[in-house]
Amino acid sequence: MALHHENSKTRRKEKEIEQEHAERNAQLWDRRAETYDEQRFDYLRQMQMQLLGKLPLAPGQAVLDIGTGTGWAVRRMAAMLDQQGQFYGIDLAAGMLARAAAQSTAYPTAHFARANAEALPFRSGTFDLLICTNSFHHYLHPAQALAEMRRVLRPGGRLYLGDVTSDSLLGKTLDWRARRREPEHVRFYNTGEYQRLFAAAGLSYQPAPSGLWVFKIHVGEKEKEKDSTTL
Repeated sequence: MALHHENSKTRRKEKEIEQEHAERNAQLWDRRAETYDEQRFDYLRQMQMQLLGKLPLAPGQAVLDIGTGTGWAVRRMAAMLDQQGQFYGIDLAAGMLARAAAQSTAYPTAHFARANAEALPFRSGTFDLLICTNSFHHYLHPAQALAEMRRVLRPGGRLYLGDVTSDSLLGKTLDWRARRREPEHVRFYNTGEYQRLFAAAGLSYQPAPSGLWVFKIHVGEKEKEKDSTTL
């Protein structure tokens, strides 16, 4: 009985930490929502452009942007496919999502929702492609987030995850500085860690195209369904 009580207390504490972390992130990005689209943050769009340029986009696809911010990438993908598909974005910050919706009125195929990457509000096997740029380093439970990403991918679907990667001394230094200055930051990962995290989530790590500066793109593919005719 004592052990059960202790486990319950531990779990409650973990839930409190998770809730506090999610609220801090939401508050941070709510504060930044008004200025997020200013020119001084164009380097973020450059990173997104790097990633979008690698996507195997095709008409009719369903695509999800995790950590969408003001929805720039969602609108860009919709425009790239002449809105022939369905384009979704999720974020924790209501302020970001309000701006995303306001800027997307000309994009009827763009949809936004407030959600946590560790509990995606979509049915399994919904999306052909997932993208996640400059967001993963904020996730308190990266393994859970990746498991959710795999779940909502269709068989053969791919995740394109772009973030600062701590392979170099510069990447490690940026991680150290972010941990000291930003309590919402969890950590930047190196390529080997991404490979292990992807494998644990059931995603096949694909050779990653080069990114910009210390920004690197990591690609994970969900296993294709086996063709019963070849069995």
